Amino acid sequence: MPGVFRVGVPTPVPSGVRVAGSGGYAYTEAQSDADGTHHRLMGKLAAVLSPAPAFLFGGNLSGRYDKHPEGDSGLVGDPTVMVRWLATDTAPTAASPWSFGVDMDLMMPGGEAPSLIVDALTPSMSLLLSHTSGSLTLAARGGYRLDNSAAAMHDIERLSDSDRLALGLSEVDAVLAGIAMSYRSGKTEYLAELSADLLVGDGAPDMMQSPMRVGAGVRHAFSDTLSGELFVDVTLSDRPALLPTDVVIPVEPRSSVWLGLRYGPAAPTASTTDTEEEKPVEEKPEETEAPAAAATPTSSAKVSVVDSNGATIPGATVVLVQGDKKITLKAGEGGALRAEGVPLGKATLQVSAESFVSQSIDVSLEKGKALQTKIQMEPAIPPGQVRGLVRSFRGRGIAATIVILSKEGGDAVATVQAGKDGHFRVGVEPGSYEVSVEAAGYKSQKRKVRVEENGVTVLNVDLRGGK
Repeated sequence: MPGVFRVGVPTPVPSGVRVAGSGGYAYTEAQSDADGTHHRLMGKLAAVLSPAPAFLFGGNLSGRYDKHPEGDSGLVGDPTVMVRWLATDTAPTAASPWSFGVDMDLMMPGGEAPSLIVDALTPSMSLLLSHTSGSLTLAARGGYRLDNSAAAMHDIERLSDSDRLALGLSEVDAVLAGIAMSYRSGKTEYLAELSADLLVGDGAPDMMQSPMRVGAGVRHAFSDTLSGELFVDVTLSDRPALLPTDVVIPVEPRSSVWLGLRYGPAAPTASTTDTEEEKPVEEKPEETEAPAAAATPTSSAKVSVVDSNGATIPGATVVLVQGDKKITLKAGEGGALRAEGVPLGKATLQVSAESFVSQSIDVSLEKGKALQTKIQMEPAIPPGQVRGLVRSFRGRGIAATIVILSKEGGDAVATVQAGKDGHFRVGVEPGSYEVSVEAAGYKSQKRKVRVEENGVTVLNVDLRGGK
């Protein structure tokens, strides 16, 4: 499922099957003076089917091998079934940056692998929320786990300290919480996450003994379909005493490191839409030969839209125009925009992105040669503003005419009429200007102003009567 690590990100994905595998090592410090360090090797395999971009379901199998100081060891496996529903099937944009979804999981804990105990089935549900702004995505998770995992063991009070650490069983439920962020730079994502399983219910320990972790990592796209990742996290929780009379709770390793690979389908190719209405086709015998037109040679297009630093611009739009036909390129996992089945010949790429200057580029699609190009966008010049008040020496507003000149005695850049109360405002690009203020029955004035980028320059003028 798309996410940072434990915190999911409710992002639509291309339809198809996605698989992932990861492995890692974890370290747990001695739990008492008589104890030693504990070591764990971990692995996870997962597969997810997305019949539609806004619906995913699948499962994963988590396995771990623990080595304890007293020479004891054991292998534990926990299969989990997963379902995710998203509120929308479109990726976030600058105009609509929020995404919402719901995760539902069913964990099936057992004893030593392989095993499955029905009474120990543990369901959980979480609400997911994310906000994407440019290359930065912020995500949050809140949910609840109805934990029945303790039923996987008979005589649970007889478990050794090592078994309590290895099995991860719990006799209490948990409130699931987490916040995370990812920042994309080209094909690489930088990850950070803070998550907690806050233990609740009868017998729940002090909250600081609940599993709480902070972690960071990196994910890199090797292609549109394959990516690799590295993630390291540290547990912040206090340690329980592990007394036989204590409630059994999960005690996670103090630190862990994971390496993983993900494989999934690239974004679907774009569809071609005629600007004219599709006309009904009359059934004629000779038109049965029409399928032969499918052999018309086509090409493909792959366009990367980047800023002046070479970083991919999220939310960029590329439309390929050929005559009266328009093809909107769709985003792939690597950040490039793609289209397949594009007719050969000359075309125009219309490229736009919020806060950047739109571009139109002429291209040619040739047989047997895919179009691949990188387009660097220039940032739009942020506007500035001049605003203020024109009044008489008696304090009455004057409906004066304000003219913004490019320089002293230069051309007029903008002209605005103040309101009856004398207030005015006018948008201009950053720079230095001369401002001329005129009103019938008053002596005109000229002022020099400087407008900063994204700035507002306030100009208040008192006009003296006369000509």
